[in-house]
Amino acid sequence: MFAKLWKDEAGVISVEYLFLVTIVGLGLVIGFSTLEGAINVEYTELARAILALNQGYSVASQSGCKGAKTGSSVSDAAGTASFGSAVPTPPTISVTYCASAVPAP
Repeated sequence: MFAKLWKDEAGVISVEYLFLVTIVGLGLVIGFSTLEGAINVEYTELARAILALNQGYSVASQSGCKGAKTGSSVSDAAGTASFGSAVPTPPTISVTYCASAVPAP
C-alpha cells in the first residue's frame, strides 16, 4: 500500500502550488511589515518638520519728513503653537512735523 501511495502523483501539482503560495504569502507579509515601518518613519519626520517651522517676522520702522511708522515683529519659537490666545494690536503710526518742508515766511 505504501508503494502504491509513493507512485501516486495525482496531487503533486496542488502541493507545489501550496508551497508557492505559502512562500509568496510570507514574502508579502514581511514586505508589508517593512513598508509599514518606512511609512511611519516618514510621517514622523514630516510631523517634526512641521512643528519646527518658524513663522516669526520683523518689519523695520520707516520714517520720512512728514511721518514715521514704528516697526513690528512677531517671535514664534518652535513648538509654542497657540490658537486664538494672541490679541492683535494695531500698528502705531506717528506723524511728526518736518520743519525743513515748510517754506520760510
